[in-house]
Amino acid sequence: MEKKTLPQELEAVLTEQAVRERPIRLMFQDEARFGRMARIQRCWAPAPLGPVVFNGYEREFTYVYGSVSPLYGELDWSLSDKMNTVQMAAFLSQVSQAHPQEILVMVVDGASLKGRWRPQYTPKLKKRTALLEKLREIFRRNESQPVGRVIERINPILQGWVNYFRVGHSGRCLAMIRDWVEKKIRRHLMRARKCKGFGWKRWSREWLHNVLGLFNGYRTRYYEPQRKVAPAR
Repeated sequence: MEKKTLPQELEAVLTEQAVRERPIRLMFQDEARFGRMARIQRCWAPAPLGPVVFNGYEREFTYVYGSVSPLYGELDWSLSDKMNTVQMAAFLSQVSQAHPQEILVMVVDGASLKGRWRPQYTPKLKKRTALLEKLREIFRRNESQPVGRVIERINPILQGWVNYFRVGHSGRCLAMIRDWVEKKIRRHLMRARKCKGFGWKRWSREWLHNVLGLFNGYRTRYYEPQRKVAPAR
């Protein structure tokens, strides 16, 4: 989102029906990585004083999520050992819980988010491609593993990604991801039996989700502003 279009974006998001006399808090979110990358390098020494050292890398990182309100000067932050959609969703949920009585309008990676922390836009193509590449790598590395182990590894990734993008106009994208994952699971099952195809007649979609436990929470949601309750007299 460019700075020039921010007023127009806020005007479209903060409608009278959505606000309903509640206070509005504009926040800007970003994340950073702090740490070190140490690499052993060559150093001359006269013989026979030269030590024998194995070459290698040392990496130590800490990830910081932060969200600041320019008007109030308040900062919400969180430390994490990872940086992914699951941790991002957890931090945005933390910010939402810290301001329960306000309408949060957050600018996250250039996109405006309305409500508590839910995105109101369709996932970008590069986000979807990155997810599929990550899942494809898991399937490739676990070709000889039981399907249950594969599902245990992909379910948390799917749940975190879908929970982040489920709100808004993302139904078509989520349906594509669901079909893609189901085909991968079917192909994994057929390959284990040394058969071709996808087993459409052998296994139903309900069997994949109910029996194998494959993630199935792809339903989209829409932000519904909470009504202001008058205090009891």
